[in-house]
Amino acid sequence: MEELSAGFVKDQKVVAEVLDFDAGFVSEPVSLVTSEDGFFVFPEITIKEAVTFHNECEKLLVNRSELFLNISTEDGYDNIKYSVNSGDGFFEVVVCEECNSAVFLINLFKGENNITITAYGDREVSKNFSVYSLDYLEIKRDISCMGCSQRRGTFLIPPSREILVKITINSSHEVSGILEEYFPVEFESGDSLDFNSYSLTHNYISNYFSGKEFEFSYELKSPRVFFPRVYLFSSKFYNIEVLDNVRVSRFFFLPGFFYFKNLEKENPFMKRFRVGSTHPLVIKSNDSILELVAVYPKGEKEVKASLDERQDKESRIFEIVSSLQDFEIDKIYLRFKVRKNQNVLLFSEREKIPVKKYNEDRNNDYYEAWIKGKNFEFLIG
Repeated sequence: MEELSAGFVKDQKVVAEVLDFDAGFVSEPVSLVTSEDGFFVFPEITIKEAVTFHNECEKLLVNRSELFLNISTEDGYDNIKYSVNSGDGFFEVVVCEECNSAVFLINLFKGENNITITAYGDREVSKNFSVYSLDYLEIKRDISCMGCSQRRGTFLIPPSREILVKITINSSHEVSGILEEYFPVEFESGDSLDFNSYSLTHNYISNYFSGKEFEFSYELKSPRVFFPRVYLFSSKFYNIEVLDNVRVSRFFFLPGFFYFKNLEKENPFMKRFRVGSTHPLVIKSNDSILELVAVYPKGEKEVKASLDERQDKESRIFEIVSSLQDFEIDKIYLRFKVRKNQNVLLFSEREKIPVKKYNEDRNNDYYEAWIKGKNFEFLIG
């Protein structure tokens, strides 16, 4: 609506229309005839876009140098042309004359292309946008924590675990824009993380960057689950989207492990198994405290192994009986549990070892630690 007051005389015809050439909006003209009361209201005006896109205009093309467009124009704007401007050059093309629709391809330079679509007749209206033509664009996500791993494209994460999510972008040419990162609402974030709610299932983080390389990371805590569950993480940059599955489970996932169950009851000189730095020897224990031992050797080895356990009221003493020599072992991973309200100390080769609590339930606290030697002892108090 538009109001008119002083400066108009009775029975004068007044015409109005909307013309926003920068934004590309126009309208058909409307009119009224003035009266002697001095207060006038125009009829309702319908605002339209002079140029309408009938296909999604991709903003980022990889290994492609042509942009497909399907457009139409309003009456009175019966000619269509476009121009392309980049750091490597400029050109202008008349698409059609005396037409109100067109389907055509635009040849692009490598890197950023500033494109102007112009519809014209008695007046001229333009739409401006940018498109990147790239040789490659890589978006990668990495999730790390103690006990995290990846198998067949799925990240495997223990519950109630602090994790570090890192996103990296590598591009063949300079790009700029907003990277949107979406993570499940079940994953807790710290106070320092600036995020927004996106839906009932996901929150999101937005980061603006400009250049060929970009990296950012953020910390979350995985949800506490009793049954395995798969969650979806997503990164989106313009029309490029990368999805990753994240599986949270109470069970221990390490690809390529050989599991030796209850070896303390079997002959330690059993048949040989080949293990290595990416597929360590794993021993599961029946002890009420120790749950799992993973021995990482230096290089590929064939080994024989068992677990020797001794205990009294206040301590548990373990020894890994193995054909591996001490100098052939890179590191050893332990997972164990103690009952609520109990303290635990871990010693290996007479040295106190720091432990980290990674989970809990109604009855127990769960810990993990890394050691070097094959002998270790728990003191429970």
